[in-house]
Amino acid sequence: MNNKMGLISSRPSGSIKPEPDIKKPKRLGSELTKKKIGKDNQKHTIKLPDDIFQKLKIVKSINDIKFDYDAIGFLIDSYVENAPKEDEEFYNFMSKKINK
Repeated sequence: MNNKMGLISSRPSGSIKPEPDIKKPKRLGSELTKKKIGKDNQKHTIKLPDDIFQKLKIVKSINDIKFDYDAIGFLIDSYVENAPKEDEEFYNFMSKKINK
């Protein structure tokens, strides 16, 4: 036992780097809550071919739109504004039925 004490005391200070403090792991409950909150606004997923996705990116950049859903909404509004009167009336009728 004295030999071990002698070895430890004979080492120069600073020869062993101290290990960083071990941080407590995050609680899983808080991580799961954050993930669930982030997913609540995603109601649907749309799969697009690559060429249509690239065109959507172009529309977003031209109109300074950040999100895909805003760009799709912009395109729908643009279509309805420029659609024939019958199509516009039918769109408005159907959107009222869906939103009830």
